Amino acid sequence: SGRAERWLRWSIFESFFTAFLFVLALPWGPSGIAFAWTLSFWILLVPGFWYAVRPLGTGIAPIISAIWRYIGASLLAAGVSAFIMQGRSGLNAMSGTTGAFVRIVVASILFWTLYLIAVIVLHRGTAPLVQFANLAKEMLPQRVWSKVRLAGFTGQRRPIPAPESAQEGY
Repeated sequence: SGRAERWLRWSIFESFFTAFLFVLALPWGPSGIAFAWTLSFWILLVPGFWYAVRPLGTGIAPIISAIWRYIGASLLAAGVSAFIMQGRSGLNAMSGTTGAFVRIVVASILFWTLYLIAVIVLHRGTAPLVQFANLAKEMLPQRVWSKVRLAGFTGQRRPIPAPESAQEGY
């Protein structure tokens, strides 16, 4: 909307609020800081959207109605994944870099599987996944290059001349 000063004001407010939460979380170390950052994001999410769309006069309801299912799916998948991962003593017994890597891979696969299931259930179908797949297809470099070639670009690169100082040996 051409209102960069609003973005600046919000960024200053958000920075101070997050820094305040960081200071409160310092006694809990890195885990406390990570929690404070996450908490800052979730606390400021709705007010941030509200502040961003206020000059447009559209309200925040269209944004919330578009994203609530994805947020719900994410929270549900995270909670169930954490619950399942806590009960896996075999995974937790693995130590070292390999153990950490295996836990990350297993937790990631579990989360994404549960997230996709939750998205399908909350949307009552696969429409969001189909939309995502179509968008991903449009973003693939091959399609971009094929359209560019059809427009007459050969794809051959011309050599970039070296600066004069490099040619003189400096």
